[in-house]
Amino acid sequence: FEVSTEAIVARITADAIKRAVRAASVDGADAVFVSCTNLRTVDVIDDLEDELGIAIVTSNQALAWDMLTSAGISTAQSAVPGRLSKT
Repeated sequence: FEVSTEAIVARITADAIKRAVRAASVDGADAVFVSCTNLRTVDVIDDLEDELGIAIVTSNQALAWDMLTSAGISTAQSAVPGRLSKT
């Protein structure tokens, strides 16, 4: 996105995030990793996974998954979106 100010990163739209993930998804990819804790990705993960047929993993999602699994809490019933929560 070529943005270095966190306050601006937080305002990147869901549509812009979706376009970027689609562009990063190449044939044969198993997943796309979206790195930036200020990107608002929670609402787009499930839609993109359904559309692209691959896992979408974000830094915040991975952190939530790791905290839950480290605490011995099942992620299957959590609010963590995406395929990652099913592991």
